[in-house]
Amino acid sequence: MPQQPLNAVSSGLIACFACTWIVLFCVNAYVLFSRRDATFKRKWFRRMVVLMSGLFIFFVVAINASSGVQMAWPFLLCVLFPIVILIAWLNLKLTKFCDHCGATILPGNFLVRPKYCPRCGTPLDAMTKADAEGFVNRT
Repeated sequence: MPQQPLNAVSSGLIACFACTWIVLFCVNAYVLFSRRDATFKRKWFRRMVVLMSGLFIFFVVAINASSGVQMAWPFLLCVLFPIVILIAWLNLKLTKFCDHCGATILPGNFLVRPKYCPRCGTPLDAMTKADAEGFVNRT
């Protein structure tokens, strides 16, 4: 069966998706790698992961609904949505922020969590609950 060309609505949604993703990438990169406030980064990161996951699902569903070729809805519900949710959960679970220097710590190995900040050497697991909540100011 020959592939049908995308209609104008689908093309516009794809362009909007690409532009939105580029803007969100730039904003996230600025916040996560140039600011030093770990408490702000934690709040921002949680919200952005949820927003980006929701936007990705929205755009996939919208592009699918507006195109002439319908992707199987069971595929979306049984495969794509759980994968997006798993990726969001892994991002939230594995990304850490150092309270001492504000470094964003992205582990390269999913099986081994970093114990020390790679920038300043501060132990990451030795933080108290007050440190993790951002109530204790470090100098």
